[in-house]
Amino acid sequence: MKPIKRKGVGILIITDVPKLGRVACLQSRGYFNTEEMRPQYYSGGCQVTVYSGIKKGETPKLALLREVGEELGLAVKKMVSRAHLVKVGSFSRANEEGVVYAAYLGYEFLNKVRLMADSGGLRLAKPVELKKALDLSKFKSGVKDRFALAVFPDTHRVVKKALMAFRKK
Repeated sequence: MKPIKRKGVGILIITDVPKLGRVACLQSRGYFNTEEMRPQYYSGGCQVTVYSGIKKGETPKLALLREVGEELGLAVKKMVSRAHLVKVGSFSRANEEGVVYAAYLGYEFLNKVRLMADSGGLRLAKPVELKKALDLSKFKSGVKDRFALAVFPDTHRVVKKALMAFRKK
């Protein structure tokens, strides 16, 4: 009998910030995991804006909206619920399979974000920064240079695809 895989869903928000331009809104990993009451692995690295497991009985969209509400706040949840979602990635690992969507929101959403205590904040990453991004899988004990952008390879691919999906015309 095959072990049951955990299922997950995430979102990467793209926006245009005045004087900064088009950016991917990445969530920086905090330094302490308050859910498990231990130091966070890969702290200081970046991941998609929100990612969560899908609970039994939840659809992927309901799980995504639940987690956006928990991690970014109810106002952002409402905005995401109305946004056009584009599938930008999926993966399957030994113990988990997941899908990641992207959405474009006006930069005003940033004023409505309410982050949790264990979040390291939002990192607004310009496309040019991705070219110099480090591989986060090499930093399990954390990224020490707070100016370095470090992401997992699958996140890097998703960000590039999302930026293409919402490129300026």
